[in-house]
Amino acid sequence: MPNLLPEKNKKEIRNEFILRLLIVFFVFAFFVMTIFVISLVPSYNLSVVKKTITLEQVNSLKKNAEIEEKELSANILKNEKAKILALSLTEKNSASEIIEKILEKRPQGVKITDIFYEKDDAGGIDVVVNGNSSSRNILIGFVEKLELEEGFEKIDFPVSNLVKDESMDFSINIYIK
Repeated sequence: MPNLLPEKNKKEIRNEFILRLLIVFFVFAFFVMTIFVISLVPSYNLSVVKKTITLEQVNSLKKNAEIEEKELSANILKNEKAKILALSLTEKNSASEIIEKILEKRPQGVKITDIFYEKDDAGGIDVVVNGNSSSRNILIGFVEKLELEEGFEKIDFPVSNLVKDESMDFSINIYIK
């Protein structure tokens, strides 16, 4: 079929066609982009809400962890303080102190072979000191020094310890309350 339109009109029609095609394409693209953006808005809002909730939970957990850490530290400090208090409240008449007092009073010539330490139910302490003395006078001086000690309430020194003059075995009972 012959085309009877002049060349100038053909170009105008072709330009109008391309223009219409471009307008339809851009309108379609605009609607597609608008629908795409509109469909992303709920997801974006949901993400923002989840982010805020997550941040609030993280902050809450941090606060709880700090509180628990403080409580744990406080409990550790209380336990350590109780241990220190228990250690500081050692008995005023501990076995080592009593033995030290006895050994300080021991003169030269007296050998202590045994020391027995026993607490009774009433809170008293019985200490038995066994040993050997080179002479009777040294042993009597040792017993007198023990009797002068403030913490020792009663000292039993049997007369049978004084039977010999030299190299005698002895046994002394010390009572402490």
